[in-house]
Amino acid sequence: MLLSALLILCLSALSSAQQKTCQRATEPKCDPVVSACCDHNFQDYLNIATTCGDTATMYSPICKRNQIGKIYGEGGTAGVLKVCDAYSQYRNCLGRSVIACTTEAYYIENQLLNVQNAQALQALYTELNFICGAGMDIYLNNDKCMSQVFVNNATFIENCRAQFRADIEANPMRACVWEANLLECVQTPFRQSCNVEAEWWMCELERVVVGNWLPACSTPCSISQNPKVFNGFKQRDSKEQH
Repeated sequence: MLLSALLILCLSALSSAQQKTCQRATEPKCDPVVSACCDHNFQDYLNIATTCGDTATMYSPICKRNQIGKIYGEGGTAGVLKVCDAYSQYRNCLGRSVIACTTEAYYIENQLLNVQNAQALQALYTELNFICGAGMDIYLNNDKCMSQVFVNNATFIENCRAQFRADIEANPMRACVWEANLLECVQTPFRQSCNVEAEWWMCELERVVVGNWLPACSTPCSISQNPKVFNGFKQRDSKEQH
């Protein structure tokens, strides 16, 4: 994790000169002017400003999440470090207002977004927090296999998420069932192609994202019992262990 942090710091130093100078937030509440400037820099650095209709991230969170997913998913180590560098700069730019500007409550309470879109925006920020935090080392350790899975299954993963949103909207009373279906859906290609670390990573990513608005659900990220490769070593079955 230390190496990952050092790499991000180096990238930040190289790219900071290319960013717009934004005002500094003077209080914890989200300042729309500061937020818009910081978001512009974030999108510009990742070159996603025009990919979703040239709108602020808050107005196209699902599209922006998919675009960012392609950068770290298809780019391997370089991709995830670029995304995390951009996100680190974005958070630093927001300063004292970072919590308010990256929390769905602000957008709902100020009637900037409906609940569904505010949750989608929160999902993007939660995903970035996981990828650039607790999930970074596992991704870097398995970047070749995981990036290949993302390349080959990007549409499949997007469809898993779209089906979850449709199911929730149609029957919210079965939310925990839909969550369990989502977790199983997104981790399947990683189970089939990579190792237990990668399988857990993808499941946990979706779990922490969905957990923001479904805290009552407690679906754990279970790992396949089939022999897999973990940290480069194939798990031994019971006969091999005796």
